[in-house]
Amino acid sequence: MQWSASGLDRLIEILDFIAQDSPAAAREVVDDLLARVEVLAEFPRIGPVFSEESGPSLRRLILDDYIVVYRIQEARQVVSIIAVRHSRRKPLTLEDLADEL
Repeated sequence: MQWSASGLDRLIEILDFIAQDSPAAAREVVDDLLARVEVLAEFPRIGPVFSEESGPSLRRLILDDYIVVYRIQEARQVVSIIAVRHSRRKPLTLEDLADEL
């Protein structure tokens, strides 16, 4: 399991946003997200394919109020987290993810 630079940036943005109101809640949300994405190491196909256009290696996992977008790299046997977004925000598109693909 690895995190892309933009995936980590988004996680930090979430932490910073929540921490404005409650640093403890921010840490709890981020710790929970980090722990729950670990399931991808063992079960990378647990999330549905991101879109028909993206192909089977790009997937998403819904974790409560957050959507985690990840890529399965079969040849390297690695799962890369490339984006995290709150579900109330505008949905991610392939164009949004272009720099990571």
